[in-house]
Amino acid sequence: MRLSLSKSLVPIAILTLSLLLRLPYFLDYPIFRLDELYECLWSYLVSLGKLYPLTNTAPFIGALYNYLAALLYALSPSVASFRLLPVIAGSLTLFIFYFLVRDVIKDRITALISSLILALMPPHILIASHVAWSASLTPLLFTLSLYLIWKAYRSGSKLYWVITGIVVGLAIQSHPSIIASYTGIVLASSYIFRLKVLRIAKSVAPWLITGFLIGYANMVVYNIVNPLHSLMFMAQARWTGISSGLTIFEYLRRLRFITIEYVTMYPSGIPIITLLYYMKQPLFYIFTALFTILIILAVLRSRAGRALLIYLMATLCILALGTRGFMVFNIFGFTWGPHYLQQLTPLTAMLLSLGFLSIRKFKIKLNYLRLLKGVLLGFSLFMIMVWPTLNMFAMQTYFYRNGYTNQAFLSVLNTIDEKYGNIPMYIIYDNPYRDPALTTLHFIAVLEGVNVYPRMDKDVIVTLRDMGVKMVGENVIRRYVESVVRESTNEFVNELYKSGIGAIVMSPNKVAISALKELGLEGNFTVIDEQVIGMGNVPIFRVVVIEELSSCKC
Repeated sequence: MRLSLSKSLVPIAILTLSLLLRLPYFLDYPIFRLDELYECLWSYLVSLGKLYPLTNTAPFIGALYNYLAALLYALSPSVASFRLLPVIAGSLTLFIFYFLVRDVIKDRITALISSLILALMPPHILIASHVAWSASLTPLLFTLSLYLIWKAYRSGSKLYWVITGIVVGLAIQSHPSIIASYTGIVLASSYIFRLKVLRIAKSVAPWLITGFLIGYANMVVYNIVNPLHSLMFMAQARWTGISSGLTIFEYLRRLRFITIEYVTMYPSGIPIITLLYYMKQPLFYIFTALFTILIILAVLRSRAGRALLIYLMATLCILALGTRGFMVFNIFGFTWGPHYLQQLTPLTAMLLSLGFLSIRKFKIKLNYLRLLKGVLLGFSLFMIMVWPTLNMFAMQTYFYRNGYTNQAFLSVLNTIDEKYGNIPMYIIYDNPYRDPALTTLHFIAVLEGVNVYPRMDKDVIVTLRDMGVKMVGENVIRRYVESVVRESTNEFVNELYKSGIGAIVMSPNKVAISALKELGLEGNFTVIDEQVIGMGNVPIFRVVVIEELSSCKC
């Protein structure tokens, strides 16, 4: 009984550790991306019962994330709820991953080391477990599908194969890039099982396909009603690699980029930190050397290690077809970062653990050499597991102290609410919905239930989404935006006169008096509070609280 209890406590302890590592800064960092917030707004509409979509904001991604996020948001209507979902999903990945490695490798130590590596892995903490979008579900669903594939194969149960197909369908609708990983798994399995793979596939295909059609049903229906629109959109969307021309030189450039991105995401998980920066750190060379040595050892001494390397290489080669192969820096939301590489993190952790296992199996007779082996093994574990995590938290602390977090947005809303209540707030855009800082604040304000203008009702959110994904002409966008802004301006001014107090948020370069003139409030309202909000030394917007002169207590 004690042994059974101790065995069950290990995955529970891993789950607890995962949560403890993923909860710090989960709302503050990374900074919200606009496409992340669009998915949150989509989910927000679902939670209000105003939208029942078949797809996410991008029609090649399913709506699974939106419904799960809407459920959490309905329980606690705050932007934090959206970030909490990937924290939970990331932690559950570790729980399932432990059982996957334990059952496949049949070694609890390897399962424990694999899980600890993944639990402490910065990219899985910061990207897969913090960013509130559908792609953050991919590592969980992929890991769960692998575990179910193994259980179905070992048991021969048709029901298991149906359930496996359902999870595969859910994984692909969470982000279609996971198809690269499934292709890699097929190739790796072919190496392990040879022609047996074909016999297994032939016998289970009807059950697997049945499950897949259930798990992918919403996307199937969407692409029947809108014939193959997901594929056509993916081929045309300007942010995918499929939409641009591909030559052998372009493909090699992308493959080089994605490989460097894969390597550099492990030391801290922060994608804007370049290879040149890491090359100035001596510990980076030690980390990279140990990372490489462990993979080599796993490949040389383990058939499973060679299969995992085939998986990694195949997946990277396929992903290079679909990515643009560059990243644009923007403190308000750059590409966070290699989100399509998070599917690789679980099995990368497993591959590294096989390297540790091979070191453990070296038989040494001399005591001092055994001691030396223990020291080297401990140092290697520290460098692969602990050093990257310490590096990540150090950088997060630096960003936090210098204001490069979501607190730049959230603290403004909290301060106004604490001092003045839920007063009407107006966002003055120089270029509506194009300023990243003002748009981010606007979207967060909607999700936080702030009385904010221009209004973001269902029609506005859906239209803004359509503008982004359907490549609507600039003249159409301008006419629509102008009508929304004009109507909202009138509503805000009317409410402002009723309440006697309100807030205006504008570009940091705009002065309060010009905003009052623009809204026709000059002479009737006065500024009672004004502050320029910045990230680090960069001003991002100006917040002005105004009060009607007839009720002013100044």
